[in-house]
Amino acid sequence: MAAIAGALIARYAKRDIDFAEKCGGGQCWGYELSEYVVSGRVTLRFWGDWGLDTEYVLPAGRVERASENRWLAVDRALVLDLRWRPPASPSDGEAVPIRVLYDFQRGETSVWSALPLWRMGDYRGARPDRNWMNETQFRAALDAIQP
Repeated sequence: MAAIAGALIARYAKRDIDFAEKCGGGQCWGYELSEYVVSGRVTLRFWGDWGLDTEYVLPAGRVERASENRWLAVDRALVLDLRWRPPASPSDGEAVPIRVLYDFQRGETSVWSALPLWRMGDYRGARPDRNWMNETQFRAALDAIQP
């Protein structure tokens, strides 16, 4: 019995790094940025009462919020400005920016980062960043969603 309890704790024990939620029209939606205590795995989860439950796993390391999250388009979309540090780097070491735009109404995720987060590789060959959004494209996605 103790082994089962230990396995459950190892699998599900986590601490929230950041989270937020909005409610309206009888429904709620939001996100959680969490780190699993035993494995150190960091996840970003978007959820909504209507059945939305999407989780992304970030590379091993430390993730922190760089600035306040911004809700856009009357709380329909969210912009997260995060920083990722490698596991062994000092807290004042180089941090890699991660900017995430999530549209709860459309279920679309836009990401700008130097990290290869949740991206398809270049199935045609030599350019691994061909399918990655650059900063200009990310800003265009932000501009398109803002009222």
